[in-house]
Amino acid sequence: MEHSEFIGEIEKICLQNAESIFIEDITMNKQIRYLEFWEVINNYKNTVLKKLCRQDIVLVPLKNDIESVFLLFSAFLAGVKPVLVKKEAFHREFKKNSAYMLTSNIISFENNALTIKKSKTYSSTIPSQVAYLVFTSGSTGVPKAIQISYENLIVETRSMLRAYKLEKHDTHLCILPINHASGLYRNVLMAFFSGAKTVLVNNFNVKKFWDFIDKFSINFVQINPTIISSLLREYDAENYIKPKSIKFIGSASAPHSEHLVREFESKFKIPLLVGYGMTEATCGITLNNGSFCQNGSVGKPIDIYEINMFDEEDRLIREPFQQGEVVVKGPGIMAGYLTTDDSEIDYIRHDYNILYTGDLGYKDDDGFIYIAGRKDDIIKRGGYRLNISEIEKEIYFLDFINECVILAVPNQWLGSDIIGFVVLKENSKINSRGIISKLKSILPPEKIPSEFLIIDKIPKNNSNKVNKDELINLYNMKKQKRV
Repeated sequence: MEHSEFIGEIEKICLQNAESIFIEDITMNKQIRYLEFWEVINNYKNTVLKKLCRQDIVLVPLKNDIESVFLLFSAFLAGVKPVLVKKEAFHREFKKNSAYMLTSNIISFENNALTIKKSKTYSSTIPSQVAYLVFTSGSTGVPKAIQISYENLIVETRSMLRAYKLEKHDTHLCILPINHASGLYRNVLMAFFSGAKTVLVNNFNVKKFWDFIDKFSINFVQINPTIISSLLREYDAENYIKPKSIKFIGSASAPHSEHLVREFESKFKIPLLVGYGMTEATCGITLNNGSFCQNGSVGKPIDIYEINMFDEEDRLIREPFQQGEVVVKGPGIMAGYLTTDDSEIDYIRHDYNILYTGDLGYKDDDGFIYIAGRKDDIIKRGGYRLNISEIEKEIYFLDFINECVILAVPNQWLGSDIIGFVVLKENSKINSRGIISKLKSILPPEKIPSEFLIIDKIPKNNSNKVNKDELINLYNMKKQKRV
């Protein structure tokens, strides 16, 4: 899809829904209708953004407010290539971007006006069909710059709308950061492409979650496992009343324990639609869109994708319940990594519609997908081959565990050992030995971590992925104190 066709789609949506409200910004206490939105972004394109050339790469610092959505869409209209970054983490993201030698152009709102700091744009080979760039979190290696095309954006959004069965009359609540795919697609772009309304919340406070849903008659909101855990901690059985407007709540961005999903649905009486996705596949890949979670599954592929499992010899696995690497095929797969080093391309194979995810999983007889963990989560501990993601899932069944991360550490006798980091539920009192003792009744000895570190909070990066380096540093510090 070319730029002109993409802009035609944006214009058509704005004109068809001219008098409908697109955005309500809680922080700024401001609403904007679709026609006014079209006029504003065109004004930015024709004035301030005239300083930039088509194909220029530009950093776009975003937060969950109406000005950031103006910023992003005006960049789309101008045909420049925005790099999506979090406004609060801008300096760190700028260094990451500079290391890639992409650009030092910046567009942002300062003193209520759109400004540009234009300097050198480095030579690049970005295709004209690319809509924007975004960096991976780097949780599985060196961060990579991902190119998402106009076609990726449109086919992904429309497929997700069909999967969620959301329409123009539905109201979205956007609390996840819009510089990441989950917030941007599920509660901004899905609202826009259906002519619906989205309510933007910046600096989200979990204590106000249900109040926001009631006040703005929210039908759908996307969250993540961290927010689920926070809502469960704040659960008040005596005062909780299920909001009348809410249809369901979505969650993705990280693995979900089956216990967590069941507890949420049991207490709040709201279906939790768990999905699986990757930035390399634009956003969502699967969705469990039944009434309740299908036994720990992440659901079935949305209608633009086909999922198969391949073994270590790259052979198709045809039998159900046989584990292999999850391989996704479809038009939502990214346009590629922005790189000059072919050795860095470790996910895309064969052509640009196939993604080798690096995740392990399997299908059941009905085609539901189950994710077992990352390929690099498989370790050898002594003579045993273990999947540490599966061990985490088992530990979540202990009723005093709120969050859990299992990591491998070097061991001179075993090769690798495993240790656990846990956040306990409120008022739980147990130590490392106590946890190990409890696990002896549910896990074989080789799967029980040698030690647990009880911490107040699991450190996360800007993509809400576990910061494993910080946890390892914490473990090493504790180990040094013992010496």
